[in-house]
Amino acid sequence: MTADECREINESIDKLASAINEFKLVTSERLTAVEVKVANKKELCPWREDIACFEENGEKLESIETRLHAIELTIARAGLGSGLAGGGIVGVIGGTLVVVGKALGWW
Repeated sequence: MTADECREINESIDKLASAINEFKLVTSERLTAVEVKVANKKELCPWREDIACFEENGEKLESIETRLHAIELTIARAGLGSGLAGGGIVGVIGGTLVVVGKALGWW
């Protein structure tokens, strides 16, 4: 290998090392900018207190939601029972009217 070839290889290596260092610097600056933006977003988030509150009270909320769901099911069952009973009463009254109407010759 000649001296000129060695010099060319060393220059290429220096250029690559310089490009790598520049890339590291740019990447570091961009990463810092992203970290600052993320920190600012957390501080500027209008729901951050709600989120923190939920994180603290998550188990309590889940318990309340479970009990609320049980109450909803109870109300639905009561409504269904009332509906069936009311429908039965209407059916009995309607049947009675039909029998009376036929007996009196309305139909």
